[in-house]
Amino acid sequence: MSDLKQLYDAVLNGDAGTAKRITEQAITDCVDPEELVDKHLMPVWIDAGANANRPIAVAAGKNDWPAMRKQFGAKMAYRGGVDKRAMAKGGQVIIDEMAQLSPAIRSGGVLPGRDHGIPSDVSWPNFVEYCRLLARETGWLD
Repeated sequence: MSDLKQLYDAVLNGDAGTAKRITEQAITDCVDPEELVDKHLMPVWIDAGANANRPIAVAAGKNDWPAMRKQFGAKMAYRGGVDKRAMAKGGQVIIDEMAQLSPAIRSGGVLPGRDHGIPSDVSWPNFVEYCRLLARETGWLD
């Protein structure tokens, strides 16, 4: 049984000692939860009754919500997932980013957007273009 599953069971069963031991070990081992979202945490969250995950931080390197959508189907909804680095570059880069995300957005259960705030390296024209693309993708504009 994985440590995350043991932690989940300990929390649900009120076993504070086991939960503390597993958490301390995870901190000691420098576990990166963003790296584990799709492989380990998502099944535990779904099993616990969670049905939405936010934010999907693309810059973390392992969070590919179109792939998660394929793996977990409609059991989990997502918010975020648009790479803010593509927003900063603008032009064809953000167009390609939105095109890559299009099938997952159109499948439903997704509120596409940035993971946190808009970084200062995103220019106003690039932000407006991103908003226009997002509005088209989600049906707000033709």
